[in-house]
Amino acid sequence: MARYIDADQCDEIIEKELGIYDTTELKEMLSYFPTADVQEVKHGEWIKTERSEYYNWECSLCNGLVEFRSDYCPECGAKMVEEKVKENN
Repeated sequence: MARYIDADQCDEIIEKELGIYDTTELKEMLSYFPTADVQEVKHGEWIKTERSEYYNWECSLCNGLVEFRSDYCPECGAKMVEEKVKENN
């Protein structure tokens, strides 16, 4: 599996941790490496709910309601990690 780094964060760490403040050459070298258009993965949880007669699960990120749990929320695309039981007041 490919690993991706944040080049700007890498530059900041090199400056801070190594004390190298002229990173022009490093930036130029990094520009030759292949890049990918990646998006950070959002993580959410299914929350058991009784808000609806037909939809039993709520996404913790977008509050989208679904009838059946899945690995991803169909509304916002969040990767689901666990479930929580939500107390209804």
